[in-house]
Amino acid sequence: MELKDQLIKINDYLWELPKTVRKGMVVPAHVYASERLLAEIGNDKSLQQLTNVPRYRVFARLLWRCLMFMKVMVFRSEG
Repeated sequence: MELKDQLIKINDYLWELPKTVRKGMVVPAHVYASERLLAEIGNDKSLQQLTNVPRYRVFARLLWRCLMFMKVMVFRSEG
């Protein structure tokens, strides 16, 4: 099933891709577009790229935790 077919209409210009459309998504993705624009979006990889964004959030959180751990370890070794 194409991503375009999985869009849920919230209102005339807001559409949602549920987080269940791709493994690893932690939040739904929102698309602000008219129905005419959605017809054009369906022909390219925009929706697929949009599903990548919520996945990077998990990576960013993990990276932040690693950096904070490293900072603590450096502080302890210098102190």
